[in-house]
This record gives sequence, structure tokens and C-alpha cells, in this order.
Amino acid sequence: MKQIENELKILITENTYRHLAKLANDKGGITVVQTNYYFDTADFFMYRHKKALRIREKNQKYVLTLKAGRRKDGSYQTSDEYSYPLTEDQAKDVLSGRLPLLSCFPDSTAKEFLPKDNALIFRGYMTTKRTLFAPVPNLRPLEIDQNDYLGFRDYELEWEFEKEEDRFFILPLLKDFGIDPLFLPSRSKFGRFMERLIAQKEQTLPRDNRNKFSTKKET
Repeated sequence: MKQIENELKILITENTYRHLAKLANDKGGITVVQTNYYFDTADFFMYRHKKALRIREKNQKYVLTLKAGRRKDGSYQTSDEYSYPLTEDQAKDVLSGRLPLLSCFPDSTAKEFLPKDNALIFRGYMTTKRTLFAPVPNLRPLEIDQNDYLGFRDYELEWEFEKEEDRFFILPLLKDFGIDPLFLPSRSKFGRFMERLIAQKEQTLPRDNRNKFSTKKET
């Protein structure tokens, strides 16, 4: 299924994360844990072409998602998003290498964004502790994330919105929290993961990229 995703995405400090998470919990926020399993080619085709490919596990459900960036305006970005539910067996077979990832796409539209030689491989995973908080009535909730990946942790605020003008309702609130998207870094989870993986590949960072679904030792 294809949809257009509009979102604000900014990196925040640990102190800001803890402040917002406490505020969210005090207001009845919900916290969930999800894991993104990322795929790319050996030469990082998806990353280089500003695309992202993942299987997300949340509440024992699995969804395959392809994102293709359409437009970026500072911390705001718009993407074409293709999502397909997977069974647990399908997801585990893909992650262990028993099932080709491309076989999980039911139509050819999304495949146009993928490399033609079927060279996609599992590159690692990110675990996110996400707290959802809806401070503005009738708008989607803020998502306050603690992300762990490749031996590293960072913190992030995301907010998805349906209409372009919706973002102007959230800006005053963010500034009340001391957050100004114009002056904070913005990078997708997939992009940050791949940048760190590339740095590890170039031996400038320690490696931690184990596949918990594989019984084979990495060589």
C-alpha cells in the first residue's frame, strides 16, 4: 500500500528527551518498543539514492516498508511510503536469508525504487523506545524516541502530519519546550544507521552489527 508521509524529524539531547518523556507520561502518554531491521546492498545503493528499506517489528507484528524521499525542507520531509504486512515466519525467513526480500513485494510499483540485481542484504537493526504524546487536539501525536543501534544511542523527536499547514500548529508548542527545528540536526533513522555502519566498515568506529535471527557466525 502506498501513502505519502509528511513528517518533522529532529535530533534532541538526552535532557530534552527525558523532559518530554516525563511530560508525556504525566499526560497519559503511551510507550512502545519497536525494532527496525534494515536492508541495503553491499555498496549502499539505497542510502546513496536517498531511499530506506526496513522490516519493522512491533507488538509481534511485522511490516515491510520502502521509503523514497520526495522533498526535504529543513527538518520537514515528504516521502512516498510503501508498506506491506508480513507474517512472523516471512519476516524471520527474510532476516535469516532463507527468503528473498523482493519476493515479499506484492506489486511491481515499489520494486522500481530497488536495485535490479536483487543484491539486497540485511545490514543490522535499531531498537527504539517510543513514547507517544498528543499535546494538540485533532493532530497526530508527537513521537519521542530513544534509539539504540550499532553500539550507539541517540534521541529524536518525530511528528507526522497530514496537511502542510498542520506543521504551523506545532511550532509554538515546540518552542515552549525549547525546541527550534531550524537549529537542530535532522536525519532519518535509516540514514544515521547507514552512516555509522559505513564508519564502522571504514574502521573508524567499533563494530556491532549482529543478526539475532542468524545462527551463522559472521566472517
